[in-house]
Amino acid sequence: IELLLKEDMDVYLVGPIYSSCLKPENMHFFSNTADAKSYFSKNRIKDKTILIKGSRGLKLESLVELL
Repeated sequence: IELLLKEDMDVYLVGPIYSSCLKPENMHFFSNTADAKSYFSKNRIKDKTILIKGSRGLKLESLVELL
């Protein structure tokens, strides 16, 4: 997380483990994949490179269709 703070990018983190992290303006936190899906269905990301990284338990691949 600390390395991401040094970069000029928006960061989206999914999972309860991130709830205790710092919350700068460029970071968005979601407790679960359903919350992230809801956000991305209303807030489309355009003209950006996206890295999806997570455990299989979170099923983040379900976000791909929204990105």
